[in-house]
Amino acid sequence: PTAGAVRNQIRETDGPPLISDFATAESSAALAKLGRTGAFPVARLPELYSDLDEWALAAAEEVAIVSSDIATANALVRRSGVSLRVPDAIHIAAAHR
Repeated sequence: PTAGAVRNQIRETDGPPLISDFATAESSAALAKLGRTGAFPVARLPELYSDLDEWALAAAEEVAIVSSDIATANALVRRSGVSLRVPDAIHIAAAHR
């Protein structure tokens, strides 16, 4: 549902978008789930994974998640009044770093 906003953000940002190795893994898991639920034939998964990997190499800058990102994410989810899932907190921590 937020694809349009993400595309606009990428277009408006100088330089390539950053994508973490964790985000690539989450994207792969999302593709696998779509295949399992019949959104497209499972036989297309290798092609879609390849497209994701090619895009990440050509159009984005990969950032590895490091242990300090997990510690920062842990601190974020413990903040009073903050309602974050751990994966989202990890993405935020990596982006801030």
